[in-house]
Amino acid sequence: MSMFAETDCETLKTLIMATYEQGLLGPFKGKVGNTVGSNWRDIDFMRSLPRKSNKPASEKQLAQRLKFAMAVEFLTPMRNLIRVLPQGKRKSRKTDFNEAATILMKSMEGQYPDFTIPFNAVVFTKGSLMNILPMVENGNNEGLRIVWSSRLGYGASENDVVNIIVYNESRQDLFLFDEATRSAGEYSLYADQIGKGRIHIWTFVSTATETEYSNSQYCGVFEL
Repeated sequence: MSMFAETDCETLKTLIMATYEQGLLGPFKGKVGNTVGSNWRDIDFMRSLPRKSNKPASEKQLAQRLKFAMAVEFLTPMRNLIRVLPQGKRKSRKTDFNEAATILMKSMEGQYPDFTIPFNAVVFTKGSLMNILPMVENGNNEGLRIVWSSRLGYGASENDVVNIIVYNESRQDLFLFDEATRSAGEYSLYADQIGKGRIHIWTFVSTATETEYSNSQYCGVFEL
């Protein structure tokens, strides 16, 4: 589903008017008058085009649009890895990305137009896979070392992948490192990889088949 720059998830819902069963001539696709026929995730539906309005947007609407734009801009680099919906709901109209954006929008701090992202509230994954308890060590400004216990519990495997998300706030760069396994117990990040500045780190664990996930967790902010 395409993302709309000047709308939010609730507005997207109002555009979908009805699903329908195919007639003798098959599904209706295209535009007739103010009605559009579409197909999304194997569901045929019709929606009416939004009415144009000359009424200025309220401050509340402008605030929602700004929050939505900020959430989309921040999360987009990690769009393909985000998993926050239960498996049974991943074929619904709502996507993992939209759900993560909604969570982030609700947690934003400040007053319009000066919103800030609370990095400790960002959610990339949700799941029941056994988590790790990472600790981050600063290596004399040359890099960061992340260590965790490699012990195994219910459902955990030594081959589980430890995913490390790094955001360099100073440079506004977002990185993913997914080479480490649970059994490794540590992973090093170097300044020439992620740059220097204010560094935010999250971790989450996934199975080697990427079918199960742990909750993502925020590890804190560090200076390099």
